[in-house]
Amino acid sequence: PGGLFKKHPELKDALINDRGTVAVVLARLKKGTNNVEFARRVYVKGVDLIKQLEPQKYHPQMKAKVSGAYRSFKEYDQALADVRAASIASLLMVFGLLVVFFRRVRAVLVVMVPLLTGIAWAAGFAALAFGKMNIITSFIVAILIGLGIDFAVHLLSRFNELRARGEQVEQATRSAIMGAGPGILTGALTTAGAFVALAVNDFLAFSQLGVITGVGLVFVLATT
Repeated sequence: PGGLFKKHPELKDALINDRGTVAVVLARLKKGTNNVEFARRVYVKGVDLIKQLEPQKYHPQMKAKVSGAYRSFKEYDQALADVRAASIASLLMVFGLLVVFFRRVRAVLVVMVPLLTGIAWAAGFAALAFGKMNIITSFIVAILIGLGIDFAVHLLSRFNELRARGEQVEQATRSAIMGAGPGILTGALTTAGAFVALAVNDFLAFSQLGVITGVGLVFVLATT
């Protein structure tokens, strides 16, 4: 043991094993691994550099790879993919429940279009206010689907009930808004206020999540 370092004492502080078969080159970069796009570029450049150098030219069994914390973007990408899958699943489940409950495509569209419009507005607000969304704030789609769907469902249910009693469309619409509207407005604003209160949180991701969700609920309410 230690034969390599006896022959080459200059390597005593190097990150290399005793047999000389494994070596590590450390690269200290200016930005941290929490910058996902920077980490992605670093990893890609490292892989490209290894391909250009062709390690097998120096020895048939020589292998080189990029390792370390700068591969963290892969976990980030996987988490985002999971968030997208959860959002799509929640949308499909809500759509299915609406079809079962209302049993009319037109009714489902009346409920879904305002919801999706409000979510689109919320995403636009997030882009303008905070730039790119992080893993936590990406959950706003699923959150807004779950919370925002109630507004249109309550209104439409009240409208259908009044129509079944024989009221005309215009009168039923007015009565549904006057009857269910105050409760929906109060519930939406109190829920939005609770989320906006997270803005004082020291954890930036939670703070942004609260603001985006609160504003998003107001958008969904407005479009409804």
